[in-house]
Amino acid sequence: MRTSLLILASVILSLSGCGKSTKPDENALPTTVKKIAVQVEPVQMVEIAVTHKITGEIAPLWKIDVFPKINGIVLREMTGPGSVVQKDQALAEMKQDVPGVEFSPVKINAPV
Repeated sequence: MRTSLLILASVILSLSGCGKSTKPDENALPTTVKKIAVQVEPVQMVEIAVTHKITGEIAPLWKIDVFPKINGIVLREMTGPGSVVQKDQALAEMKQDVPGVEFSPVKINAPV
């Protein structure tokens, strides 16, 4: 008797879940349709400029610090920072600065 009551209760519970759902069907089509205004353009052949914006860091392969053998004042720079130079190319012209003594300008050349 107890077994038959358990079977009957499980059948009733399983059939009670077969009722209709109260949730709306997600696949159903909407009953009203909104109209949206659009503008249509004819197809045209145009050239598209291709650009690339790249960010990064640029570093030299070699870096050489150049120091003059004398102290003085730089009169003229003959190259700028980042310039490619050859060995013995003049980089700057300077004048030795010693109080009371007059010196002629000296060219500073690239060591390598």
